[in-house]
Amino acid sequence: MKQEIHLSEHFTFRKLMQFTFPSIVMMVFTSIYGVVDGIWLAVTCTEVWALLVSVTFLFYLRPRYRY
Repeated sequence: MKQEIHLSEHFTFRKLMQFTFPSIVMMVFTSIYGVVDGIWLAVTCTEVWALLVSVTFLFYLRPRYRY
């Protein structure tokens, strides 16, 4: 089912939703996954969380080199 879009066509809300709905669904799914994953790591793996925070902090403290 290949659909072509022509600029001369009348673009309706239904056509807009037809092309944007998959992106919207994936953004919602990715956001929910990120939140659940963050909560899971915060609850179960405090060592991993501490390592992640410390490495991030050390990354920002490192000296900046100019080439």
